[in-house]
Amino acid sequence: MNLKLSSLNEEYAKQLSNWQYNDIYFVYNCPSWDKMIEDKWAITDEKKRLKQFIAVVDYSNNLCGYGRFINDDNFILLGLGLKPYLCGKNLGDLLVKLLVDECKKRYGDKDIILEVRSFNIRAIKCYLKNGFKKISFYKKNTLLGEDYFWRMQYK
Repeated sequence: MNLKLSSLNEEYAKQLSNWQYNDIYFVYNCPSWDKMIEDKWAITDEKKRLKQFIAVVDYSNNLCGYGRFINDDNFILLGLGLKPYLCGKNLGDLLVKLLVDECKKRYGDKDIILEVRSFNIRAIKCYLKNGFKKISFYKKNTLLGEDYFWRMQYK
């Protein structure tokens, strides 16, 4: 499957709110679009969405994944996700490469950091394979309570 980057418009953002991950990955499910608006999620704000988010689409413009770039003073925090039915189909390498390349294009040599839940071995293996290194392990509060995370840096 070939993937490319596109603007993450409101239609794509609404699709993301309907993605449903199974098993232990349920923690990545978003609330409804209306709840996201009510809670003022960045993806629901057009200015923030266009600045911070990017869609990953196939060549028929079907949404397959997304990226988010949060520009901190010291680094770029990269967030990413793949459509649930595409997970485990060896698309992670391409997704990570597209987003890292876009991040470099936008922000130059600024450090790229990501956070990943410690149980998500599939994602951790993909990130390690694609140039990220583990730099710290910690517990943090999430919408679903406390969880453990790895902070990883692109080298």
